[in-house]
Amino acid sequence: MTYKPRFNLITLMLFVVGCAVAFGAMACHQRVVAELKLQAMQERDRAEANFRQARNVLDAMFTQVDGGQSETESPQNAVQQELLKKAQEFYDAAPGEAPDATRMPGERFRRMKEHLDSIPAIDTHDHLWPFDKLPGYVETDRGRGMTLSSIWRNSYYTWFNPLTAWKPGGSFDEWWAKAKHDFDNARATSFYRYQLAAFQDLYGVDFERITDEQARELNDRIFEKYRDQKWLYHVVTERANIELMFNDPYWARFDFKTSYPWEVIVFNVTTLVRGFHASEFQKPADDPYHFARENDLKIESLDDYLVVLDRLFQTAKERGAVCLKTTLAYQRTLDFANVPQDRAASAFGRPKSELSPQEIKEFEDFIMWRLVELSAKHELPFQIHTGQARIQGSNPMLLVDLIEANPKTKFILFHGGFPWIGETGAIVMRHSRHVWIDSVWLPTLSYTMAKRAFHEWLEVMPSDRICGAPTATTAKGFMAPPNSPAAVWPKCSRRKLIAANYSKSTRSESAGRFCATTLYSFSRNSRNGCGSTMAACNHHRVTNRIQG
Repeated sequence: MTYKPRFNLITLMLFVVGCAVAFGAMACHQRVVAELKLQAMQERDRAEANFRQARNVLDAMFTQVDGGQSETESPQNAVQQELLKKAQEFYDAAPGEAPDATRMPGERFRRMKEHLDSIPAIDTHDHLWPFDKLPGYVETDRGRGMTLSSIWRNSYYTWFNPLTAWKPGGSFDEWWAKAKHDFDNARATSFYRYQLAAFQDLYGVDFERITDEQARELNDRIFEKYRDQKWLYHVVTERANIELMFNDPYWARFDFKTSYPWEVIVFNVTTLVRGFHASEFQKPADDPYHFARENDLKIESLDDYLVVLDRLFQTAKERGAVCLKTTLAYQRTLDFANVPQDRAASAFGRPKSELSPQEIKEFEDFIMWRLVELSAKHELPFQIHTGQARIQGSNPMLLVDLIEANPKTKFILFHGGFPWIGETGAIVMRHSRHVWIDSVWLPTLSYTMAKRAFHEWLEVMPSDRICGAPTATTAKGFMAPPNSPAAVWPKCSRRKLIAANYSKSTRSESAGRFCATTLYSFSRNSRNGCGSTMAACNHHRVTNRIQG
């Protein structure tokens, strides 16, 4: 049998040609990849070189800043403004979608902010002590006064960040030698960053780049400023543009006295739920039994105690109180059961040592329901601390039964219920006629969550149910940072801003809007659209809106 090959010559040639073409294509691909890698490396090198050059130029410019320049016209501010302008031109010239307010302040953003800056603010939550009793004063080698340590020590920074203590009679240099390293691991925290813009706006100091010499000078300026009460007046009324301040004097709840012309009294009712026995109260200014004696009222039964509570409410309103406040979330759960009076009466008149935890809770629950009823009777809105306290019992959802059963009481849920912002929004969505959210403190706790909250809340409630405020004990606390509600608000999308009805009518002061559309009036002193802002609430004409 004759052998016949499987492949003829033509097949073999075609195979060889195919292999040659494939190898050629692979070689070409490798050359292209190598060229692209080379170009990428060159581009990276050029970018790094440009970055180093730009950084060197900036460093050179900033080193020329004279530390003695005025607070409002420092060369560094001028440089920053010029850089911002150049960056805006770059973004405007770039192809694609125009930049929005979350990336770079545009003309619309600036016009909104300019108008809102001009609106006097009503701050609905603060703890401003009388000037001579401000908690930041310490003994120094120059005498009693306020220091840089005082500013940080009496901010929220020390809640979870260590700070070197100021030794009584000590010097700044002694403190700063250790304290300047205390911020190294906390520079990304909101409790650190909310202070930075105030340093910049009030003193022209960039604390992130501060030198030892600048820190010493800043400390001296703080010490001198706080020698005179005029400084506090200047910051609150001129720089922060606060028209009224709702002040919660938790250190003297029943004194009903004001220390400043802009101050409005908040009636703090936190301690009243503990009225089962006189031994629960240590200070006369917090003691309803002392108030009863001063007003010739007897407290021999639970009914007598309820009469005293009603008289306290009358007195508070006569002395100028405009709302109530409770911080029970720091001490116990917000789950308040509707307890019958006879069960509460069984605990009255007995000291704590004779009561069980359940009996104490039932008495407190009963009184809380009576306080809510008195809130409606005397037309005093009820501010309730929710979230970020005793977190195992501070979820605002625990208040739903209390809220639902008292439709005539105006509830204001503080701090947005952090971290339960979604739950808080759902409560307002369901009970929007008599519940408001106050975002006080929320952006200071978490800037990111505050942005998320505003996005969510605008989708589930009218914009006039969203409010914001600070909590401050020194002048710096009223100058808010990029993580205040003021700065967070414009970060919401353009669509949501339009949905919030930001029209000419709502921009008008006569429109009386106190929440969403006026939140950004905090930023009176911001120079670049995302810098220093005023940490003050912007319920615009809040008393007319809530009480009316």
